[in-house]
Amino acid sequence: RGHRLLEALIHNLVHVEGLKNATNVLYSGCSAGGLTALLHIDYIASRLSVFSPNATFLGLSDGMFSLDRNQFNTRPGLFQRIAKWGYSAWNSSSSINEACRESHGIEDEWKCMFAEHVSMHVETPVFFLNSKYDPWQ
Repeated sequence: RGHRLLEALIHNLVHVEGLKNATNVLYSGCSAGGLTALLHIDYIASRLSVFSPNATFLGLSDGMFSLDRNQFNTRPGLFQRIAKWGYSAWNSSSSINEACRESHGIEDEWKCMFAEHVSMHVETPVFFLNSKYDPWQ
């Protein structure tokens, strides 16, 4: 369902809101949306470049630069468990950066739900903004 919503959003932006005439596109999100922006930015840029071939695409990930770190007792943390479960439950593979998935292999594709891992594979220029004081990020 999420992928269909993303496609509907792109269609609306291009055909209703006039994004096909854009010269600069900034795709952004904050908190969990910051991670989502990072996960989707290359896909969005590739889809929109069909309609706006001369546009410059940039991303802004405002928060949720999540790290794949175990707890102090070396057990996986809550966010790791949620990401692994969510990757499967939400059938997220079609929405995750393909280069990241390939680099981690089928057993660890879910790790691409972490900004730490996926950011190395994003080709669209992205500016990261992250809170120093937010323990979840």
